Amino acid sequence: MGALPQTVNPPAGFFVNANNDPAGVTLDNDPLNQTRPGGGIYYLNNGYAGIRGGRITALLRAELAGDGKVSFADSQRIQADTTLVDAQFFVPYLVKALARGAVDSDPTLRGLARDRAVAGAVGRLALWNRRTPTGIPEGYDAADVDGQRQPPTRLEQAPAPPPPSTRCGEASSSRVPSTPAWPPSASRCLTASGP
Repeated sequence: MGALPQTVNPPAGFFVNANNDPAGVTLDNDPLNQTRPGGGIYYLNNGYAGIRGGRITALLRAELAGDGKVSFADSQRIQADTTLVDAQFFVPYLVKALARGAVDSDPTLRGLARDRAVAGAVGRLALWNRRTPTGIPEGYDAADVDGQRQPPTRLEQAPAPPPPSTRCGEASSSRVPSTPAWPPSASRCLTASGP
């Protein structure tokens, strides 16, 4: 029992349990290279959902940085949080990749950047707040008050995709409006020379 992860008065003042690695043995992406104090592999599990634990830790630290307290309401809000940390990480790269594709010498990348459906999808990702409510009336969301399902807000529902009819330059006009926030500095399609 003494070899199992445990803590008393943790230095952070709290600990998080959200199916994350309680001992840190997977932080180096090798769950088999840690040893127990008495010998043998310190193996607890082949994988953990560490992203959720990291998000909870960040939210707790932010609360504690304010008034030094975490209220019951704060705990409820943190529990109901549906932010995707991996989306916070990857979406900016997708937005930059599309912008770079517009001026890339590779015709495949330029074609993707000019594709209205691709630009529209990346534009929706750029506008997305990285939260993941169900977006359907039948779905229960953690933020629904007292367990009473609320209809999804307009922001919780994906907009209709643009018609698949055109790529930039293929319509009767050579400029087809794109998603409002994409490209950020213009409301037109990307060209090989940039926005």
